[in-house]
This record gives sequence, C-alpha cells and structure tokens, in this order.
Amino acid sequence: MQKDMKQSGEQADLVWNIAWSWARRQPLQGDAEQAALNELACWLAADPAHRKAYQKACKLWLLAGLVPPVNDVPIPGAPDASDPDPEQGRPAPFDSH
Repeated sequence: MQKDMKQSGEQADLVWNIAWSWARRQPLQGDAEQAALNELACWLAADPAHRKAYQKACKLWLLAGLVPPVNDVPIPGAPDASDPDPEQGRPAPFDSH
C-alpha cells in the first residue's frame, strides 16, 4: 500500500515537472514550434491529469510574471541603488523631540 502511494506521488511529481517545463518554455521558430505543439497536444491528450497539471502550471507562471521583482519594491530607509553614496540625499532621521 505504501509502495503504491510512493509511486503515485512520484508520478504526480513527474507530471508536474513536465507541465511546469511546458508552461515556462519559450516559443521556437517554424517547424520546430509546430513539432513542439504537436508533442504538447499528445501529452495533454494522454491523461486528464496532464491537462490539469498544465493548466495549474500555466496559471502559476502567469501569476509569477505579475509579481514585481524584489528590486522594484522600494524599501523605506534603504539606500538607493543608483546613488553611489548612500549617505547623500537621504532624509534626516525622524526626531521625536
């Protein structure tokens, strides 16, 4: 029973890894792109779990692209990366007196 569960988990991991690779792949040119799309279509048709994993992977890839890179998020009090001298141009610390 546990062996079956382990194999099932390994199969799910393999399906996810393939789906994730398809979601992230860059388009090819000409005949190579058509061949890749045919391969994807065959893989998706082979098992409903493939299509489900691919849809989840595509959604995750889309959402990941909508998240700004960490360097685009301003951090209060952090030196500006474009400023060679972090002490210049920084506002004075807040004085509560």
